[in-house]
Amino acid sequence: MITEEQKPLSASESIVLIPQLKQLFLPLGHEVGVLTHNILSPLCKTCGITLQQFYLLSELKGNPGMTISQMCSRSGVLLANFSVIFRKLERQNLVIKQRNAKDRRSSSLFLTPDGEALLDEIDAEWGHQMDSLLSRANPKELACVLEGLKTLKVLLERAR
Repeated sequence: MITEEQKPLSASESIVLIPQLKQLFLPLGHEVGVLTHNILSPLCKTCGITLQQFYLLSELKGNPGMTISQMCSRSGVLLANFSVIFRKLERQNLVIKQRNAKDRRSSSLFLTPDGEALLDEIDAEWGHQMDSLLSRANPKELACVLEGLKTLKVLLERAR
């Protein structure tokens, strides 16, 4: 049985909703990106890493043991640039690379305890900044934003 939420949009609903969504998506995505950059970039700089390095560390925290090619694919970092970025993180003792015992050509990537601690530090400050921003909304607004973000996440995952 198909629920109301699973039914595809009718042609008239598509004609009205899709253009509105497309009109909002790019500018809103840009604003979220700028807000995220403005909060995270100074935090990363204080911790001695770049925003790009932060994103790589975050990917590893969520997906420990990824291979280099998986990391490049998920992060959008070119393979040619990855080794330079990763070596800097290794020198700071934030990540380690372990050779695959079954296939010596392959390596798995992991955060070190120092890398975990650094991410926890940045995450705590990020949480504080987001609390400050989101505390301006009422509970109904927060619930609507949360539901919308969850839905957007599902749509983006389907597109992968």
